[in-house]
Amino acid sequence: MAAASATIDMSQVPAGTPPAGVTPNLYGNPPSLQSTIIGFAALFYILTTIAVSLRLYSVARSLQKIAADDVLCILAVICTFAYMGFLIHLSYAARHMWDVPLSWLYSDQEYWRLRLAQNLFNPLAFFFSRAPVFVLYRRLFDAPLHRNFSKACWAGLIAAFLLYIHTFILTAVVCAPRAGHSYLDMDTFHRCSKALPDAIVQGAGNILLDAYALILPQPIIWKLKLSRQKRLNIALVFGVGSSCISMYYRVQLHVGSDTDWNEGAYDVTS
Repeated sequence: MAAASATIDMSQVPAGTPPAGVTPNLYGNPPSLQSTIIGFAALFYILTTIAVSLRLYSVARSLQKIAADDVLCILAVICTFAYMGFLIHLSYAARHMWDVPLSWLYSDQEYWRLRLAQNLFNPLAFFFSRAPVFVLYRRLFDAPLHRNFSKACWAGLIAAFLLYIHTFILTAVVCAPRAGHSYLDMDTFHRCSKALPDAIVQGAGNILLDAYALILPQPIIWKLKLSRQKRLNIALVFGVGSSCISMYYRVQLHVGSDTDWNEGAYDVTS
């Protein structure tokens, strides 16, 4: 790749082939998901800060000890905010591949270093955002009559740990350059590409875990001695957002050719 860059000005070469009738736009104002990513991230920062601050204020006001789910919630905020920070910093590349200069991908080690850091924070953010749900369930519904429910919560927590931590380890092992290699070596690109199928596995796991967390407390909730409307409201409170849309873009990252655009779309929906 270094030899090729000596004879070709990669800053003038698009990273992908445009569709028929489309002209690459490398340095104008091409279609981009940057503003969408920044907008969603800013909204997320604001809403999350408000929600977590209210939660911690409630704990402090009631003079209760900080519970395990509170600690996990704080870790989720730290990891997710870090992940979103990388998304914002790299959002300039959320274009169609034919609008991305080849030099961005094959001449900039810092880009791939930051991309690796982002991909390492991704499973951590997912794990610490899923784990508090199951821990909170156990704290709210742990009783002699609900022993099987407690075991089911442990099963969900262990499944989340295995799903996301294995992704963290896999990404760290296959995407970090080996000794004597750089982020721009084809050896590094080839090894890291082997982690792409795992993104689909994690996406499917997200959907299953969300569905599991949504269904798990429902039998207990509907047995509460409350009005039907109140039980319905409580059931909706425990609803967890669907991961189906982000799953679509995970698949597109694996089978599609418009990598940076699909990556940006996945970032928005994750």
